[in-house]
Amino acid sequence: MEKGICNFPLIACRKEANERSEMVTQLLYGESYEVLENTGDWLRIKADRDKYESWIDVKLHRAISDETLTLYPIREVMTTLTMEDSTKLIIPGGSLSTEEQLSIDSKNSIIDTAKGYLNAPYLWGGKSIWGIDCSGFAQVVFQIHGIDIQRDAYQQADMGESVEFNNLIEPGDLAFFAKAEEKISHVGICLDNEKIIHASGKVRIDKLDHHGIFNVDTQKYTHELRIIKRIKKAVI
Repeated sequence: MEKGICNFPLIACRKEANERSEMVTQLLYGESYEVLENTGDWLRIKADRDKYESWIDVKLHRAISDETLTLYPIREVMTTLTMEDSTKLIIPGGSLSTEEQLSIDSKNSIIDTAKGYLNAPYLWGGKSIWGIDCSGFAQVVFQIHGIDIQRDAYQQADMGESVEFNNLIEPGDLAFFAKAEEKISHVGICLDNEKIIHASGKVRIDKLDHHGIFNVDTQKYTHELRIIKRIKKAVI
């Protein structure tokens, strides 16, 4: 079994083995993966962290041994690493490093981290301050806190414990959205005072009630609430 590691700040992971294919997610610096298929120009991989399968350009592949690496999440929205040759590399939050950072596991810290992404532009498949989608936003915020959850919103909705929409909601709970009988298509992180932070056009804060998300700019509902989940330490 061939293994690889992301040695760049980000690697675009695509739906098909083609540079014009849509980006479905990104590998962050230090994330490892298993090579499932090699076409010569493209690799089909399965990420070790969330088991997500996608294609990457073979030119971005860096092979590693099959031994288990002890790595820790970068606990900032972005940071700068000094490489062995003294060059600087800016990497996004949630990336993995050999140096353990101060633990930040409280609900308030999760909210502080989420707010650090405010105004980050929406990017389908994105997972960083430079561009992020709704489920990538939820995933990377939790990864920064050492909690690994699935990549897509409908997968995340199957995790954790259900919470009723009332005073039981806590900051840091995940709210999921979809029209009746449709697949979960959106996710956001609950704040206090019936507000939510989510990636829609950009990372923004809107009102949340039992109907769904009420956009404070357009004064209209944009997403219908389906379920709220509380995620604890997750093992994928």
